[in-house]
Amino acid sequence: MARYLSQVQADLNKLSEWAVTRVLHIENVKADALAIITVTLLVKEAVLLPIYLQTASLIATTSVCSTSETDINWMCEIETYLSIGELLEEEKQTYKIRGQVAHFTLIRDNLYRQYFEGPYLKCLNNPEA
Repeated sequence: MARYLSQVQADLNKLSEWAVTRVLHIENVKADALAIITVTLLVKEAVLLPIYLQTASLIATTSVCSTSETDINWMCEIETYLSIGELLEEEKQTYKIRGQVAHFTLIRDNLYRQYFEGPYLKCLNNPEA
């Protein structure tokens, strides 16, 4: 830092008149781009690089809300199994529900999903969500 300061003072002494002014960031964008290029590239000879500055995005952004209709029947099946212990007659469906029930619990007639070392998450139907 001291070497830089002495170099700047030596360069300023060579000039007869000088002034320090503040340049806005918007006006200094091209100079910043050129400074970054000179620092990152090893230039052995004069190279002309085209620089394109994009001020605004060409892609229009729109907000997207994704919704899907789900059947709340899965909640009813798990709730009835946890409260009463009854399952459907279909063998594949009962096997599936028994596997899912391990991750759920009933607290005051509300169905909650359990996560390992995490909080209980309340299962909501469509009107509540």
